[in-house]
Amino acid sequence: MKRLIPALLVLLGLLGAPPALRAAPLADDPTPPAEPVRLIFIHHSTGGHWLADPNDAQPYGELGRALMENNYFVSATNYGWGPDYAGDRTDIPHWPRWFHVDAEEDILRALYTESGQSTGDFGAWPRLRTAPPGENEIVMFKSCFPNSDLQGNPDDPPLDEPGGGLSVANAKAVYVSLLDYFATRPDKLFIVITAPPLAAGETSPARAANARAFNNWLATDWLRDYPHANVAVFDYYNVLTGDGNHHRWNGTAVEHVQAVDSNVAAYAAGDSHPATEGHQKATAEFVPLLNVYVNRWRQGEVVRPAAGTTGTTSTSTTQPTAPPASQPTAQAADPDALELLIDDFEGKPRGGSDRWQPYWDEATQTVITCEPDETAAYAGSRSLRVQHQVAARSWATCVLFFAPHQDWRAAHGLSFYVRADQPDQVFDVNVSRAGPDGQETYVFRVRTTESGPGWMGVEIGWEQFARVEWEPDPGAPLTDLTEITAVAFGVNADPTGPTDGAIWIDGLRLLDSAPAIALEPAAPVEPAEPDQPAEPAEPTPTPWVDEDRDTGLGGECCLGGCATAMAPVGLALWIGGRRLARRPEHL
Repeated sequence: MKRLIPALLVLLGLLGAPPALRAAPLADDPTPPAEPVRLIFIHHSTGGHWLADPNDAQPYGELGRALMENNYFVSATNYGWGPDYAGDRTDIPHWPRWFHVDAEEDILRALYTESGQSTGDFGAWPRLRTAPPGENEIVMFKSCFPNSDLQGNPDDPPLDEPGGGLSVANAKAVYVSLLDYFATRPDKLFIVITAPPLAAGETSPARAANARAFNNWLATDWLRDYPHANVAVFDYYNVLTGDGNHHRWNGTAVEHVQAVDSNVAAYAAGDSHPATEGHQKATAEFVPLLNVYVNRWRQGEVVRPAAGTTGTTSTSTTQPTAPPASQPTAQAADPDALELLIDDFEGKPRGGSDRWQPYWDEATQTVITCEPDETAAYAGSRSLRVQHQVAARSWATCVLFFAPHQDWRAAHGLSFYVRADQPDQVFDVNVSRAGPDGQETYVFRVRTTESGPGWMGVEIGWEQFARVEWEPDPGAPLTDLTEITAVAFGVNADPTGPTDGAIWIDGLRLLDSAPAIALEPAAPVEPAEPDQPAEPAEPTPTPWVDEDRDTGLGGECCLGGCATAMAPVGLALWIGGRRLARRPEHL
């Protein structure tokens, strides 16, 4: 019975839909999904480097960031992942263990529900803040470059059944066998990423030619008779063998081009690991192509690959229309040309005071500094380092005041990059304006990546900022973008102990379009449960707490509430008639 149901599904797929249900062929569309899509990538070191953000230690391709910006929630497997360490086994002969009608169900169950990043030691990368509900819908899988050392001959046909060893015949047999399982899961999109090439000197010319022939077969022949739209190939190998070799959406069609006669790595980083230049080329070509594949899958449209040989271009057999002029890209618009840049921390902030001003609760031992830092930057040479040591039940904030006041009605929100010296830090972003009845302050709470240090992109729409609790109309959205007086980053400590750390901010700018996804605000910091009952301590005076006002947090100012109150430089901050803080003159 276990084999019967998949066989019936395959038969139904071969028969096709009734004529009344068939749709006319649709043009290929490189537009990203309108709603977030869960994607998981099975990989090792090369895939980890490809996903990684810029770093000083190893190559990077920024694929994780590009996928995030195209509305994919990306998870991954790596060494040590999964039941019986399945993540260790990603060579071509291993794939039938993952994807087979009789595959071990615990591996597939774990794969489809995995939501971790598994960055390993290969570099951090950002992703959407909130995972869409349900299982991973897109499965990308890739073998590493040793799998390009194929034995046999370029034209060897597939074996009757997959076996062991790395040969052209066995590799073809493995991928043919996978189609039986893929046909049973039309609800998933499977993306084969071909194994990257070996560097010259690490393989023989004959085996490199075998790798070329096999990957051409995968890209142009493997799916020729497959009747479904839920399997696709990205020829990562071809892209990395020369600057004129491509697998991409060219603006009007999908093309697979080999214009450079090379079967070895053109972007080697000392060994066969691709260098940053190669990874970034692959990212630029893959992401729009992935969007095309996703839209084909959702439309149910099967587009047959055309045969391609050296020096020729193969395109899809249906001719798509040109992409819309508003097609999103991974490259951000020039902020200076659009006049959206607030501060890149390379010079004086645009439209603001000369520097970010530190404020904190001076009734405690809290301290904070807000200084440009040349040791860390997402782009350029500097970022803003917010170094803080915040006492329990206390707060600190860095504020940029605007003079004259700003009119931000043409923008859609704020955007910036953030990294932290430790994972899972919470901080607040505040916007303040001069309202008819006095200052109005709005807050959005952000939590940094839980997987460790690395730059994370953040986009916050105006509608996500809420009025702080101690002002009138608490929780009201930010709707009036005139008379903007300040923007700030604030830090709080929970009631049980201090918060000590640093965050770096870079590329603070206004958004010229709505965020791709509305981030969920981070939950308040929860007090830790002590292992043993603590000894009673002498009460610490907290003159900034208004005991007569219900804040919703046990009488304390909410996270990002008192912590990010703003006032002109040199003036004390007051709430409910109580003095909160001043900016110390020595800073």
